[in-house]
Amino acid sequence: MSEQKQAFLETIKENPYDTTVRKVYADFLDEHDEPEEADFFRSWTLEKHKEAEKWIEDFAEEIRKSGWEREEEITSEFVIEA
Repeated sequence: MSEQKQAFLETIKENPYDTTVRKVYADFLDEHDEPEEADFFRSWTLEKHKEAEKWIEDFAEEIRKSGWEREEEITSEFVIEA
């Protein structure tokens, strides 16, 4: 991964609700022949981000209610061995 891509992704991670950064990154991806990834970043809206966060919170709550108490038990179920 290029240093530019890494910098964009770190900025997006630090500012997940900033749509401007996503749009600029999408333009960068278009300029570097990655139109599918560019479309993803253009379409990822604040509403979709909030929906994803809510889904994760609900899923984590279901796991806690199921009786799993240790984090490593939860994560080990979803780790794919390489």
